[in-house]
Amino acid sequence: IKSIRPDIKIVLGGNTASQFYTSLIQKDYVDYIIRGDGELPLSELCLGASYIHNAVYKKKGQIVVNPIEYIQDQATSDVYLSNLEDILITPDHLLYMDSAYIYIGKGCSQRCIYCAGHSSVQKQLFSRAKPFIRSIELIRKDIQLLKPYIGTFLFDFDLIESNTYQLFKKVFDGLDLNKHLCKFYIWKIPDAKFIKLVSETFCHISLNLDVPCLSERMRRQLSEKWNIKCLFSNKDLLNFMDSCEQYENIEVKISTIGGLHHDSDAFAEEYALIDALYSDYTCFRGLDWETLHAQPGAPILKTCEKMDMYAEADDYDSFLSFSRRNQVREIYPKLENLFYPAIRFNNDTYNDKVRTHFTNILNLQQSYIERQDQLKRRYTYRELDQYADI
Repeated sequence: IKSIRPDIKIVLGGNTASQFYTSLIQKDYVDYIIRGDGELPLSELCLGASYIHNAVYKKKGQIVVNPIEYIQDQATSDVYLSNLEDILITPDHLLYMDSAYIYIGKGCSQRCIYCAGHSSVQKQLFSRAKPFIRSIELIRKDIQLLKPYIGTFLFDFDLIESNTYQLFKKVFDGLDLNKHLCKFYIWKIPDAKFIKLVSETFCHISLNLDVPCLSERMRRQLSEKWNIKCLFSNKDLLNFMDSCEQYENIEVKISTIGGLHHDSDAFAEEYALIDALYSDYTCFRGLDWETLHAQPGAPILKTCEKMDMYAEADDYDSFLSFSRRNQVREIYPKLENLFYPAIRFNNDTYNDKVRTHFTNILNLQQSYIERQDQLKRRYTYRELDQYADI
């Protein structure tokens, strides 16, 4: 961009930019970095304000680091969607938005040590003492503004300590969304009332449940060791599946992480759960299984050695090397095809066990998929999202 238009200002923000701002601001092609929340600072920058909150920038050969003073909380009332037709290059672009993320809140109270969203990292990078949920009125305004233009609403904010049903009951009350699809990335098992609510609100729902480890026994051990947040039992999980199975317009996927352990007995317990999910529930649409990734700022990067593990990236230069591997392709790859730095065991025998486990899970899933293809089955969320004419 700078080679074509040197006058254009390049502004970076978000978790990674906030984590590595001292290195990034040294680059000739970076003009500003906004640490922490960026809505007000970016607006100030565009309006030519003399002081930019949370900003790091260059002035007369010196680097200026403004303190993080703009911190959003539940009382923030000036952050919402508006004027989409003016922001986009052409209003027609709105019609090509097949989905949109609805901003429910920010922050996290959990302490999963492998996550860059860890509560301590939120305090460090955003000066956010605790998570918050936006006002119901603003959330509803965003939904109503986007409703004419998109087919699918995405929700990815589910505080462990909040009542998910009560929150979304207020959000959806009186909104006519029965011709829309939605996808929820949920952090804890919702109750039956929430499942009934979304079934009655949307025409089709995909629930993606975060379950770091599929072995109940190992989940409890890892909770003590790594503070992972999923402490529900397998009975709770299957009760959740029973509730979802009652509704024809709900499907469920589970996101899980490989490489949190190398326990053979736990692997067997995971196979048994996967078998039960596929055998007993037509609403179950499979696993999103990924290797334990190194994330900028995650606390585990400082404790890998004590845990007899190592991270393929743990500083600015090593993370940058992975980004460069993704940039050599002519077309930027999809998320599932990106190169990510992993966290692995120092003992290669353990790593081989994890890889074998992953292969076995893939084969197990494929066998069930082939079996389902021979039977009359429901349409998947992906199929509906692709073919629905809303």
